[in-house]
Amino acid sequence: MICSSVNLCFFIRPSFVRPNSNQFWRKFAVAGHYHYAAYEVSAVRRLMGRHGVCEFEVDQLLRNNVFIDLYQIVRQALIVGEPRYSIKNIEHLYRPKRDTQVASGGDSVVVYEMWRDEPDGLDWTTSETLRDIRDYNKDDCDSTEELTRWLRACQTQGNVEFRGSSEMKQPPRKEEKEQISSYRETLLNKADDERSNGKAATATAIELLAHSLEFHEREAKPMWWKYFDRVAMTDVELYDDPDCLAGLVRTETPPQAGGVYEYGFDANQDFKSNAKEYEIVGMERSRVSLDEIDERLGLVCVVSSSSPPKVISLVPYEYVRPAPIPAAIKKAVIAGEADRFPPSALVDFLTRSRPRILGNVEGPIISSDRELLPQVIEVIRNLQSSCLCIQGPPGAGKTYTASHTILALLRDGKKIAVTSNSHKAINNLISGVRKAAQDERVVVKLVKVDRDPNRDPELYDKPDVFVVKDATGALKHMTGQPVLVGGTAWTFANERMQGLYDYLFIDEAGQVSIANLVGTSMSARNIVLMGDQMQLPQPAQGVHPGESGMSLLEFYMQGRATIPPDLGVFLPTSYRMHPDVCSFISHAIYEGRLHGEPVAATRYIIPGPNSRLKSTGIMFHGVDHEGNTQASDEEVVAIRGIVAELLTASVMKDGKPRPLTLSDILFITPYNHQRRKLQDALGAGAKVGTVDKFQGQEAPVVIMSMCSSDVNESPRGMDFLFSKNRLNVAISRAMCLAVVVGSPSLGNASVANLKQMALAALFCRVLGSSGL
Repeated sequence: MICSSVNLCFFIRPSFVRPNSNQFWRKFAVAGHYHYAAYEVSAVRRLMGRHGVCEFEVDQLLRNNVFIDLYQIVRQALIVGEPRYSIKNIEHLYRPKRDTQVASGGDSVVVYEMWRDEPDGLDWTTSETLRDIRDYNKDDCDSTEELTRWLRACQTQGNVEFRGSSEMKQPPRKEEKEQISSYRETLLNKADDERSNGKAATATAIELLAHSLEFHEREAKPMWWKYFDRVAMTDVELYDDPDCLAGLVRTETPPQAGGVYEYGFDANQDFKSNAKEYEIVGMERSRVSLDEIDERLGLVCVVSSSSPPKVISLVPYEYVRPAPIPAAIKKAVIAGEADRFPPSALVDFLTRSRPRILGNVEGPIISSDRELLPQVIEVIRNLQSSCLCIQGPPGAGKTYTASHTILALLRDGKKIAVTSNSHKAINNLISGVRKAAQDERVVVKLVKVDRDPNRDPELYDKPDVFVVKDATGALKHMTGQPVLVGGTAWTFANERMQGLYDYLFIDEAGQVSIANLVGTSMSARNIVLMGDQMQLPQPAQGVHPGESGMSLLEFYMQGRATIPPDLGVFLPTSYRMHPDVCSFISHAIYEGRLHGEPVAATRYIIPGPNSRLKSTGIMFHGVDHEGNTQASDEEVVAIRGIVAELLTASVMKDGKPRPLTLSDILFITPYNHQRRKLQDALGAGAKVGTVDKFQGQEAPVVIMSMCSSDVNESPRGMDFLFSKNRLNVAISRAMCLAVVVGSPSLGNASVANLKQMALAALFCRVLGSSGL
């Protein structure tokens, strides 16, 4: 079968849409599906996840290697006198020049959008525009077929042996999987009935519950796809993948105790050391970890239970078993359906209902005329098996508010569960509660579930913190007295935790999935969401149907920048940012609702003699350059000059000036390549990192390097480089001054849609800040 990126409908319509497609499936499931480049396979995977259908069938196609990428064959087998290997450049080898009206796939998208605005017919038989698009895509298929025949002729002429198998591997369908899929369809039909009866919110809730049943399976698929793609790559291809390390060679350094082996690698390789485990290519189940890595010298210590080969390449092994979360999700969904989804914290969240609060039934939940913290405590005390959201912008005291609220509940005799996506966030909140208790001289019981007792010695070594390895260990501390238990979703999805807590606090809720909330919801009567959807989003990998792939706050806010006063609590005061920084962030990100606390205005930079630096606020420093994508030497030079000026300045804090040092500056950049250049130029003492490394931190000065010369040529495009969330996190780390260094030409970006127009407008606000 031949398919092109746009006319995938020839494949998708029979196998994805028709209810009785078994005959089609048997006929084509073992046939080769020829395509050019990865677009078709990516589209099939994406459609499968977006609509939640045919997951078994698509896995079977991938498992049996029925997709045949002619681009990879051409690229590896042919040397051509062309600037690129696109099919348009290769076509002159086997066919005459095209004469279709639409010139490219990109043009077809533009022409289709024009037809949507001004249709000249209903389908290709009545519309000349649609007929031109159809002719172009049919020509794409014809070209792919002709290329296939030409390559086969070259194969025959060169006596190249064909290697392949027409035998189809067909793993058995799991009965439990079939039951869950059937149950999902039952729920989706029920959702359709509710929507037909005018109950849109209830229908949305049921759809989310239905799609949450298979969320973790969908979420794992891209990880497995990438894993199998990588283990099939050459070292040259792995070298270009920043998540992998290619061509490691064992050094002469003897192995250390604990199975630590030193390897050397090309220090110019762009590598992000994020995975906990790696696998040696060519050695199945050869899991290793990285103990130390020196990117400058190109040395890494590999920890392995057995002696690895002298030369290895590493690919990340990122699978984490989701059990018991999927079972908990199924139990929660079945229990809710059995009772016709009665009012509960989970249902209130899924229907985006106003929190049910005793004595607080209409109007703003919090009064602007009264002190905030006592009101928050009162509201949460009076939650009636409901869900409350607290949005905390940068430096607005989210942890302080949550810590004192939890302490008040513990003093009331309540049992509190604290969870998040990371142990770091959970531990930070536990530390906040502990500090608040010490300040008020209150004794509280704090329990942390963690299989790694050495993860956080500063917290775990405290005599009033009990560290246990699992939910069973936590149960031993649930003996009727008030207690706080911190753990990940795996802890509170455990069936032994069901119904044990009065409150479940979810920190960094902008990074937590809806499915994980469903899985943990049965552990507590009330749920409190804390976080900020305008900062870094959840690191989801899969494509999911409808709204089921959103984070908790992303779903709850429905695209709003701030939570409405009658739906939740917005913390309106930033205790970190000087008002000149806060004003920019407030109006650019938070609809003007965020204000700087007066004490923050007493912190500022005192520039040195002849300095061009401002004392406070946002500055854009333009640096002209061309052809840069992930790194800019020109910006590195400029930043060194800015640092030299800063080191002649002072910082005013608490009414006293002190010399500004390198440790008072955070250096933030979108790309790891530029991070390494800045680290080399500024030295080991400089705090350099990408945006995600600095969330939750602060410093008197932030310097952000944009790197790219042209946003339209930048890696991951405008949506990444101009990301509102990333710019928000980067700039809002600054207590006094934020300096953005970049090419002025970034302001000339071409936009393709309204979202990109908003992103470009935001960056132009940065450009408009007075510069050096």
